[in-house]
Amino acid sequence: MGGDRGSVTVIAAVLIGACFALAGVVATVCGAQVARSRAQGAADLAALAAVVTTVTDERSACEVAVEVARRSAAEVTGCTVEGDGSVQVVVDVALEPWGTATGSARAGLVYD
Repeated sequence: MGGDRGSVTVIAAVLIGACFALAGVVATVCGAQVARSRAQGAADLAALAAVVTTVTDERSACEVAVEVARRSAAEVTGCTVEGDGSVQVVVDVALEPWGTATGSARAGLVYD
């Protein structure tokens, strides 16, 4: 009876540590998914704003995309206005401390 005293405490401590480690992994994965969703949303919004600008405003479509992305806490890393008037935008959102999450979108006008 004396050799097993305190073994439950050790097992409980190990299980609690494993639960905390698992919670950390889950939080990291969830944070990455949120950053990816934010990047995609910022890219969508920037591309839509840029393509509307090609029709209604004298400003550069990519300038508008940069401004819209900045307001969404994203950075435009690529912007192309195609010959058909569509706009391709690529943005990065910071995912501290692991790097960045990237989103891309293409928007264009539909003619009947």
